Amino acid sequence: MAVAENRSLAIPQLLYHSPDVKLVLLDDGYQHRAVNAGMHILLTEYSDPFFSDYLLPIGRLREWRHGYQRADIILVTKTHSGITENEKKSFISKINPLAHQRVFFTRFDYGLPYKLFDITKSIALDHTMDVVVLSGIAKPEYLVQYLKSKVRKIHLLDFPDHHYFSNFDIAQLYKLFQQVENPNKIILTTEKDALRLKIHEKYLEENGAKIYVIPIEVAFLFGGEKLFESSIRDYLLSFKS
Repeated sequence: MAVAENRSLAIPQLLYHSPDVKLVLLDDGYQHRAVNAGMHILLTEYSDPFFSDYLLPIGRLREWRHGYQRADIILVTKTHSGITENEKKSFISKINPLAHQRVFFTRFDYGLPYKLFDITKSIALDHTMDVVVLSGIAKPEYLVQYLKSKVRKIHLLDFPDHHYFSNFDIAQLYKLFQQVENPNKIILTTEKDALRLKIHEKYLEENGAKIYVIPIEVAFLFGGEKLFESSIRDYLLSFKS
């Protein structure tokens, strides 16, 4: 694993230090045009697709919509589980994929929350429970929507994406938690946010934190998982430098 803002400089360095590397997987590398990638995978949210968005600063796009044409695979993320075949076809028609492009639909599946500093202990969500959600992700709405069907009430403490939690933030969290009158209550956060709580581990443990982490997995819809895996495998097996 390597971290670098300039990918075109970092990749040669990575190969120099680790000459046995056969595959370089870039996270968030679609706009790094200096890197001539062999395969491009484009992610777009079902509720906020690129074809309905606009360039920054009006929208969230970093380039014109027609940039989607560089993609080999288009993954539609955070799809609602009840999507119908007709909805799927309608969405694909709006993407207007090229002949070589494959479109897959995915959703998030949430697992049983486990204790922040003791993953051997888990808890089941139920409709008598209040949950204080600590979020530092871009769009917590998908998680909140899921929790609405599982618990009595949700209390959201929301921060910007990639936010690093300060001592003041943790104090805010406990203040909100103490204000919840329901004795059946927990603090819930994502696995992404849990990593940023590590620096507060001592304080949280000393104060008897009832913080749980909800695990997440990506599930393919319409039986697309095997076809997605075979697309990746076929590319890797046919690759020539």
